[in-house]
Amino acid sequence: MSPKNLIYLSFILFGIWSCNQTPPPEDLFAGAQTIKLAEESATLKLPSFFQRSSIYRLTEEIPYLKEDTSFFQSIELILDAFVFEDKELDVLVDTTSELRCLIIVDGQRFDIDETSGKIINKQLGDQMRLQDEENLFLEIHKIDSKMKMNSEIQMLKYKYEFVNTLSRTSYYRSLFFISNPSRSLLVIEISVEGHDVEDYLWTVKG
Repeated sequence: MSPKNLIYLSFILFGIWSCNQTPPPEDLFAGAQTIKLAEESATLKLPSFFQRSSIYRLTEEIPYLKEDTSFFQSIELILDAFVFEDKELDVLVDTTSELRCLIIVDGQRFDIDETSGKIINKQLGDQMRLQDEENLFLEIHKIDSKMKMNSEIQMLKYKYEFVNTLSRTSYYRSLFFISNPSRSLLVIEISVEGHDVEDYLWTVKG
């Protein structure tokens, strides 16, 4: 998937600064499981409470989606769009959370730098403003936006809070673009608690 297509598809989901990043200490990942990404030689460490799922099992493994069918429909649109580009999506759910899932999409490799960061930041910003304006009872707040890299991995992170002003509920969507010498990945995280797996994404190999 090209960077342009990643940007286009990501709007369905929903100030860059850069620095050198020291990878988290290895003991942070004690007890973590190693996930082999579908149809790829790449691996990723994740907490042991994440389990593999699929488009077809999400409502069984995330009961919250049965209560909020409109939210499930929005996730289906996301998954359907990405399946068109990557037939073997990696979908994982947090078994300890009411609603937390990861969608991992393999993409055409591209370099993450100041130029690509500014382009993606503007595209996402425009789409979020449009979605906010078109939904009367929705407020979207960007709560994190950064570019980080070390000698092996480049990462862009965007995190948004979606607030329903009518029901006074909210949830979070995090979007990570990750590149290493071999590949680029898009990791989408959806959560009601606001936690994210940023530190674990530094363990991508292959």
